[in-house]
Amino acid sequence: MNAIQAAIETFASRLSHVSVTLLVLGIALHLGNQLLRSTAWHATLAAALPNRRMRRWAVTAAYVAGAGVNAVVPARGGDVARVVLVSRRAAPGCCCVTVASTLLVETVLDAVVGIWLAAWAVSSGALPHGLSSVRPPGGTAALCALAAAALAELRQGLSILRSPRAYLRGVAAPQGAAWAARVASTYCFLHAFQIHAGPGQAALAVLAGSLATMMPLTPAGVGTQQALLVVVLSGVASPAAAISYGLGVQLVITAVNVAAGGTCAGLLLGAPPWRLRGASDPVPVPVPLPAVISGE
Repeated sequence: MNAIQAAIETFASRLSHVSVTLLVLGIALHLGNQLLRSTAWHATLAAALPNRRMRRWAVTAAYVAGAGVNAVVPARGGDVARVVLVSRRAAPGCCCVTVASTLLVETVLDAVVGIWLAAWAVSSGALPHGLSSVRPPGGTAALCALAAAALAELRQGLSILRSPRAYLRGVAAPQGAAWAARVASTYCFLHAFQIHAGPGQAALAVLAGSLATMMPLTPAGVGTQQALLVVVLSGVASPAAAISYGLGVQLVITAVNVAAGGTCAGLLLGAPPWRLRGASDPVPVPVPLPAVISGE
């Protein structure tokens, strides 16, 4: 209880000293990370569905909407939302299993980077060796099972992997840039909360967030992420400071993801989320009830 109380007090004090400039820069880099990853997903979808006109803005909107759902729904519910939105809006009539299987392509580079980060963290002593058996970031187990239900659609979703040049140019390059933007965003957030960490600690903080989302017991891995941050930031921040940073950044990222995701979902579905009823919807007319005469 003392640690929690200290974290709350530290969070309140650090919140009043947050650098707005670095916070805004971190948010911009966070959104840039999403745009880069959606670009990689668009290339994967275009290769899997070559006969369909894949609207880039719709794919981007579906990706951002899925990130918004993942911010509030555990168990990777946002991945399901991404698949449904693309199947209905970006490429109407396409097979959901094919779209779902394209999500496996993005796990290739994520797995490589995740394994490298985890191995580096364990070898440097930043993480205990017991965590070395944890799966690398980027897993989508539920969608793997869905994609495995139809082998033909699965192979179609992985079409871009048959062309290494197209994969490197269309998927790996933007994904690599997205990882760099994610580390840079975390670096800005750390310094915005007065934690003077280097790029290495920023990369470890990214790893902590990825490990937390792999165990989706809570939305966006809240709780698990803060516990891991205490470990990986132990060299540059006290436990209270690490927890307060984790809570503050998670609140900011959740708010940004929900706002951006809700707006994108509303645009895809043709109804902005801030409108309860469209302007063209008919206004219900009250139906008069028959008068009741006393004594009958």
